[in-house]
Amino acid sequence: MTMKQLTSDTIEVAEYLCAHLHQDRVLMLASSIGSTFGLQAARIRPDLFYAYIGTDQNVGMVRGREQSHRQLLDRLRAHGMIEGARTVERIGADPTNWTSRDFMAVAQWTMKSDPPSFRRTMKLLKDAVWYAPGWTLRDIRAFVKGMRFSLEQLLPEIVRYDAWAWGTRFNLPIFIFQGENDLLTLTAEAQAYFGDIEAPAKRMELIRNAGHFAMFLQPELFLEKLLAYAGPLAHMRAAVVASE
Repeated sequence: MTMKQLTSDTIEVAEYLCAHLHQDRVLMLASSIGSTFGLQAARIRPDLFYAYIGTDQNVGMVRGREQSHRQLLDRLRAHGMIEGARTVERIGADPTNWTSRDFMAVAQWTMKSDPPSFRRTMKLLKDAVWYAPGWTLRDIRAFVKGMRFSLEQLLPEIVRYDAWAWGTRFNLPIFIFQGENDLLTLTAEAQAYFGDIEAPAKRMELIRNAGHFAMFLQPELFLEKLLAYAGPLAHMRAAVVASE
């Protein structure tokens, strides 16, 4: 499992969907880790997509990591989370030295450093897993095992990923709908990358009262953005095809 393979898989799935749905293109919605290789697939094969839509946009951990590390420690200490502060301080700011366990620990304490969002997110995730139709405890164990396997396989690339190094020029519209308080895939970093993007059209919208998993925490607001900015592209294309 590599970023290159996941990019190839994304393109293959898009090709299948276009053929299966008898469409020239589809919309891509990519989230979190998926937004890394999703961007690359959109860059390589813009002919397959009406637009790229990123959320929980991940632009990498290379830039600003010392500042992010200090800010996380400050938040943990401000909330009295001494255990978390000690853990994060011990692990250090350089993700290239982290194990998969370190990565998960930092991610968990990052989410916990915003208690209201953490509680909402955990309820969302637990409900999604525990009440998934037809799932058994065996399925849940397999899900967790698969997540761990994926992280272990991808960790060397994830911690070195830098969206700027992969490119900022695209030949399709780019939309980013980001939670305004995303502490895991930092909103400020996503905004900085968005500012450097060159594309036929681009727009970034912040989702109010949301952090990571913005489209699940604020589904109505997210859908509103999706329909307002990305939806018309597919309708415009359909109208052109009809007129031809």
